[in-house]
Amino acid sequence: MRYAKADLALYFDFPKTLCFYRVLKRRFFKDHSIQDRADNCPEVISWKLLTYTWRFEPRVHNQLQTIKAQYPHVLFVEVHNDRELELIKLIYYHPFRLFRYRFPSNNESILS
Repeated sequence: MRYAKADLALYFDFPKTLCFYRVLKRRFFKDHSIQDRADNCPEVISWKLLTYTWRFEPRVHNQLQTIKAQYPHVLFVEVHNDRELELIKLIYYHPFRLFRYRFPSNNESILS
């Protein structure tokens, strides 16, 4: 597995409502600058996709715990929203710009 060579693993745990909103938004409000679909492949929302999205977290939770135990050297970071993702990108791409942000105290999460 790739985890054996990894230093960092990001787990995107966005709220289900946000995921559903983005599925619907992608279907009904196409961004023509994004070209990630095959030619002549219509954007379709299926019941299978919606149930997969709804049941994703409970299904993956145990697998994630097993992987964390197998690879203790890997830093697993759960990303819960866009703000946390932007902070992670800032740390990764621009580590010296962090002086602009308030760092959390000992009882706060680094991503809160």
